[in-house]
Amino acid sequence: MQIGNAVINDETDLRGMYDYLASHALISDQTANKINKYCDFSPNATKQPKECTDAADAAAKDTYYIDIFNIYASSCVSSNLTAKPKKASVS
Repeated sequence: MQIGNAVINDETDLRGMYDYLASHALISDQTANKINKYCDFSPNATKQPKECTDAADAAAKDTYYIDIFNIYASSCVSSNLTAKPKKASVS
């Protein structure tokens, strides 16, 4: 038995990811519309048109610095962060 969040269906998972990004305003409406118009999410698709890859690249660029699995988390930019965990103390 395996436990985890495995990819179930490439077609619906990929389409769903772009719908999620668009519905949470993480990608522009224009990019989402191009993805829906030009991308073929069917399992038989072997090559995507340039319009699709350009739109997918734009979506990737828009979400590069965002943790798409936790979009509501604040960005941690504290200067108090260290590269290694600090040792625990009882005091």
